[in-house]
Amino acid sequence: MLIGREPVIEKKTQFRIRINEAVYDEVTAYCEWAGVRYRDFFIEQACRYILTNDQEWESFKKKTQ
Repeated sequence: MLIGREPVIEKKTQFRIRINEAVYDEVTAYCEWAGVRYRDFFIEQACRYILTNDQEWESFKKKTQ
């Protein structure tokens, strides 16, 4: 399982997103399967995964530092 349970509450910033209904349904099903109570935790973990594994993004960040 790529996403574990939620940690202790951290400071969060709220924002609104729109998402394809089929993707939303699958995210919801995954969260139920994985025992993730909050979909925002899933979204945060997915974002962290992308941001740490996208080599082009890492290269861009190094160039702009």
